[in-house]
Amino acid sequence: MDTMARKMAGISSDDQRNKESNECEISREIVRLKADLAELVQTAGNIARAGAADVQNAATERTDHLRDAIKSNPMQATLVGAGIGFIFGLILSR
Repeated sequence: MDTMARKMAGISSDDQRNKESNECEISREIVRLKADLAELVQTAGNIARAGAADVQNAATERTDHLRDAIKSNPMQATLVGAGIGFIFGLILSR
C-alpha cells in the first residue's frame, strides 16, 4: 500500500509495521505449536506402546500361572469349567 493510500485509509507506517510484526510473530508461534503437537503425539505413542507391552507381559504371566494351575489340579479345573458352563447355560436359556 503506498503512502497516500495509507494516509487516506488512516493507516500509519508504524501501524503497518506493527501489523507485519504481529503477523510474523503469529506465524512463528504456529510453527512452534506444530512442533509441540508433533512431540506430544510422539510421546503419547511411546506411552501407549509401553502400556501395551506391560499389558501383554501381565497377560502372559497370568496365562502361564493358569496353565500351571490346570496341570497341577486337572480334576478341579475340569469341574470349575463345567460349573461355569452350566451357569452360562442357565443364564442364556432364559
